[in-house]
Amino acid sequence: MYDHERDWTIERFLKGIAPRTLPLIAALGVAAPACSNGDADDTASDASTGAETGGTSGDGDGDGDGDAQARPSPSVRMMRLTHQEWGNTIQDLLGIQDVAPLLAVLRADPNQSGFVFDNNYESLSVDEALWNGYRIAAAAAAAAVLEDGTLKDSLFPPSADPLETRIAAFVDAFGTSAFRRPLSETERAAYITRFSEASAYYPDTDPTDAGIAFTIDSMLQSPFFVYRIEQSEQVVDDSIPLDDYEIASRMSYFLLDSMPDPALFARAEAGELSDPAVRRQETQRLLATTRGADTMLSFHDLLLKFESFEAVNPSPAFFPDVSPSLGVDARTEAELFIRELIHADKGSLKDLLTSTESYVNAGLAEIYGLAGTFSETEFERVQLDPERRLGLFTRTGYLAHNASSVNPDPIHRGVFLATKMSCLGISAPPDDITPVPPQADDKTNREMVEAHTEDPETVCVQCHKPLINPYGFPFENYDAIGAWRDTDNGKPVDAATEPFIGGEKVPVANANELMATMAEASDVHRCYLKHWIEYAYGRNATEYDTPTYDMLGDASRSDDLAVETVLVELVASPIFVSRAAEELQ
Repeated sequence: MYDHERDWTIERFLKGIAPRTLPLIAALGVAAPACSNGDADDTASDASTGAETGGTSGDGDGDGDGDAQARPSPSVRMMRLTHQEWGNTIQDLLGIQDVAPLLAVLRADPNQSGFVFDNNYESLSVDEALWNGYRIAAAAAAAAVLEDGTLKDSLFPPSADPLETRIAAFVDAFGTSAFRRPLSETERAAYITRFSEASAYYPDTDPTDAGIAFTIDSMLQSPFFVYRIEQSEQVVDDSIPLDDYEIASRMSYFLLDSMPDPALFARAEAGELSDPAVRRQETQRLLATTRGADTMLSFHDLLLKFESFEAVNPSPAFFPDVSPSLGVDARTEAELFIRELIHADKGSLKDLLTSTESYVNAGLAEIYGLAGTFSETEFERVQLDPERRLGLFTRTGYLAHNASSVNPDPIHRGVFLATKMSCLGISAPPDDITPVPPQADDKTNREMVEAHTEDPETVCVQCHKPLINPYGFPFENYDAIGAWRDTDNGKPVDAATEPFIGGEKVPVANANELMATMAEASDVHRCYLKHWIEYAYGRNATEYDTPTYDMLGDASRSDDLAVETVLVELVASPIFVSRAAEELQ
């Protein structure tokens, strides 16, 4: 449970755990409202990375028995909310449903290469532009509450109690929700005092309304709202256990992209979240919510690049009958696959790689060769040909996105699978690399790629022949829109190859055999869990994480665990609820 004796002022916090400066807003961590032009120091925050050194594994069953050697990876102790998390938190905290106008004043986070997920702390900083956006959005959110009697009454309920009692109750309740932990006595006293002084900032407003607006405005500007901050310091067995409120925030921002809900807060207040059995129950409950389903989709959307499917643009000269909405349709198909087959039906990674079920409309049904009548706009669940279509990577989205407007692109198909699903390290190509020439009249697409990338006299052969091409050539049976083909340029398609899986070359005849082989490969399951760990912790994986993703990946493969079950066990693990002692040095 939260330790009320940890009376952190903002200066002590900054000196003790912040690697660089946060916006300094007041000696007691109380922000001046945006409308007041207070004394906020608009310096940027950019947390430094933790060390990446190795750890050793225990038995990894998540029950604390034999797991003592597994250690948490050093990381930062504060992580800025993503804009999605910030918006969701505003919705849940204040009840404002349309947060788009508030998000619109926050400058977009720049796209940075090297990060699979948008919640990696190294890509999230606060500069002057964003800080000013936070201040404007905080003031607008406070004003929106005052303008809506229902919202205001939900936060500051009408009561016959003395005003001082109501103010104290409001500060306690709203502060606990906004900061995701109880206020310290110093914070509580400061906010109560400032409530009564708020009329100076809102001279034309009812004094009580002014106090409500000031409290909301200032708390939304606090680092304790903008960042997820873990203050625990006590070292136990070479690691730092998180308190229950910190555990609740880790769980909720991983599983819901938002603050803890009332039930999770109640578990934290009762001191129950250090119990792995309780964390299992709560993880199952949270994943069953709409936000839980959104998280499952968000992870796969970012990892598998569903958004990029919309850019698919096959050549009308070669594919004259393709719907102009092909890219959007392909994204919809992929998202329904995750929402229904993986989330709702509790599918596993093996299902993702080998399922023959999908969701199609008329355009996709035609590409897949399905008989019958289908809607142009509505999607229905279907069974695809099991001889040709195993798993999500034999669907149009992945295939057409990794293709030119005319031909399949085995290079990009191969790079994606090798790096994202097998976690193979592949160097970036040289700057002066030349593209594959246009297809010759007497050559297949594969022959053109082989001639260009597997010439022993070129540097390309080092990565293409052993790593990239063997993951891409099995998909040569699928053309640039993902339709099946037996011939290419009048010649039989050759999809046979030997990808590097599990430390050795494995012969496969086509994409179906590749998918089936990957579904049974421990390295693929470990790679998938490595990505989940990066998503859960908001950082790149380190060697400290290896025992965890090895253990969970092996269980995923051997027991064909549902993705949900794997996530339940990740949250139940001792590593999820602790920090590295090295962070205090």
